[in-house]
Amino acid sequence: MASERTTKEDGQEHAINADEAMSSDDKHEFDPDETTLHDDQKCGFWKFKPQCLQCFANVNFAFVSLNVAAFLYTFGWGVFATGVTSIQTRYGLPSYIIGLNATLFETATMVAVVFVTYFGGGKNSHRPRWIGFGIIFAAFGTLLVASVHFIYGPYDYGQAGDTSGNVSDADGLCVLQTNGSASPESDCDAAEVGSLSSQKRDTIIILLVGHAIIGAGFSPILTLGTAYIDDYLERKKAPMYFGILYAMYPLGPVVGFPFASLFVSYYVDVNTMDAGEIELTPDDARWVGAWWMGYLVDGILVFFSAIPFLLLPKRLPTAKSVKLGKGNQEEKSEEEMGREIISRIKEFPSATRRLFVNIAFMTVAIGHAVESAIVSGTTIFLTKYLEEQFRVTATLAANLTGICMVTASTVGVLIGGFYLRTKKPSLADHGKVMVIFGVISFLLPVPMLFLGCDQESFAGITLPYEGSSDLTERNLDSVCNSNCGCTPSVFNPVCGIDDVTYYSPCYASCVDTNLTECSCVATDVSVISSSPSTMSSPQVSPGMCGAKCDTIMITFVVIAFLYSFASGVPLTCDVLVAIRSVDEADKPFALGIRQMITQLLGWIPTPLYMGLIIDSACILWDEDACGDRGACWLYDLKDYRFKVIGFTVGMKFLSLLLFTATWIALKYGEKRGKYVQTKDVDKGTD
Repeated sequence: MASERTTKEDGQEHAINADEAMSSDDKHEFDPDETTLHDDQKCGFWKFKPQCLQCFANVNFAFVSLNVAAFLYTFGWGVFATGVTSIQTRYGLPSYIIGLNATLFETATMVAVVFVTYFGGGKNSHRPRWIGFGIIFAAFGTLLVASVHFIYGPYDYGQAGDTSGNVSDADGLCVLQTNGSASPESDCDAAEVGSLSSQKRDTIIILLVGHAIIGAGFSPILTLGTAYIDDYLERKKAPMYFGILYAMYPLGPVVGFPFASLFVSYYVDVNTMDAGEIELTPDDARWVGAWWMGYLVDGILVFFSAIPFLLLPKRLPTAKSVKLGKGNQEEKSEEEMGREIISRIKEFPSATRRLFVNIAFMTVAIGHAVESAIVSGTTIFLTKYLEEQFRVTATLAANLTGICMVTASTVGVLIGGFYLRTKKPSLADHGKVMVIFGVISFLLPVPMLFLGCDQESFAGITLPYEGSSDLTERNLDSVCNSNCGCTPSVFNPVCGIDDVTYYSPCYASCVDTNLTECSCVATDVSVISSSPSTMSSPQVSPGMCGAKCDTIMITFVVIAFLYSFASGVPLTCDVLVAIRSVDEADKPFALGIRQMITQLLGWIPTPLYMGLIIDSACILWDEDACGDRGACWLYDLKDYRFKVIGFTVGMKFLSLLLFTATWIALKYGEKRGKYVQTKDVDKGTD
């Protein structure tokens, strides 16, 4: 009996010491005395573990490092989205290729997570080094994407002329054919006709591989990073710490969009050309910004963010207190662990069935996937959408996307979380909030269907040439330029005095360098008679016609801000319903199933699908001499609007139906006493 009492007392003293250790982290977190630390608790790399680094062997330093990595993870999305138009124009890529890059990024992340969590999440694995080497891998992928700019030569945009309107013979003037043949000679082989050029093929491969490497490289921070921090956090501090961590993800694009917009305001070849040599302006349809600079800076920042993880110890010094508190759980025999694993395997079908027949969980999980599909599709292409619909520069479009719309969503998430924290509504009321804001966010995009600039007047594409009766089919060739030998491989848009855009001076049938004799340009007899000097003035000027529509754009931005805010408010409800609508034992598995559904139905397929939608609205493609289709020069703006915004409205309606089903299921469950009140749950975790 005395022996038993002593054992109990020792156990109590042991537990008390563990609690004291957990409540006074400073005793272990910041102890620089090497004699108190095991080798795997010291900061350093391999054998290099000097005393000066041991002050960083604490959970706070690890937490800050993880926050920086999480910020840079989504920061890269802003860099990618801002450079979409420039990358497409520079390398002649359709939108579905851009979407494929995003899809491959998400696919690589999901596949790598399985590998990383299995091998890097083991009991004896060095989780910080897994994270560090993964981030270095992501930095390599980022720099690989940027290297495309340095691999190939300068951008040849086919100069349309200087500001005075002078154009040389080599820049696309009409050269009248005297032999009766108006077809230009082609430099490509028969085997190359209609196929990808080697440069474009290599570019696509490098971009796809680079973005896949980035996605795979960042996967450890999504799983191992959270687990590593959670091992050494006090329970009462965990909500605050993880709240800060999850705030880093939406903050990344907020900073990434305006940051990358600075670089696309510079010409793509700014590193090899003097400013005086650059004749294009950001307003020109052929403008390509220095997209690669954003990737270059991002890659360097990502690389340096890996260093702290390579220096962090395998176990933080607080692991002593953690082991004291969890010793009984960690010291199970191999036989007990084996029985537990077998039991979990046997339980797997039952757990899966419980989740899939849980209407509240399944509807909210699929609804979240639908919402994620909207985010993944619009985040990448929203900057491009603003550029095309409102004729603004990439810099302004990126700033509007990041500051106005992404920020609005972030504020909505914070306000939604504050509401739940203060009001502590029931689980059914969570569903009601989701439905109310679902209705608001479904109705707000509807006016956007009608907000956009008027379609450009483009000869042969949106309206017939002067002298033609109608536009039976889109064709750049006409009677007025039939003897000019024009080629669509050189896009030099010019705006005529008739306020019509022509594909090039050649297609406007301009035969002189001063652009005063262009037979395809309609002439207004009344203007000529009232102003004789018109006959000696240029009939076309470089650039596309089409006025901006600032008032309509401001209206669009205001509605988009309100929409983003309304979409962000119920996100916290979404997460809590998914967690609390399932049995306690099923929570970790439920979160995994929810994430899998989100990836498979939302993040992975939507960018590619959205790219195909955008491409389907194109009415004028860039084509090289071999007929290979590249980027889109002109969209049917109305068709573009209705397809992109219509996709958003349709998906919002689908998510509203799913969230309504969630709300009904929660109300029915509460009447049967199935769900615990949120207020009661929160009291236990404060």
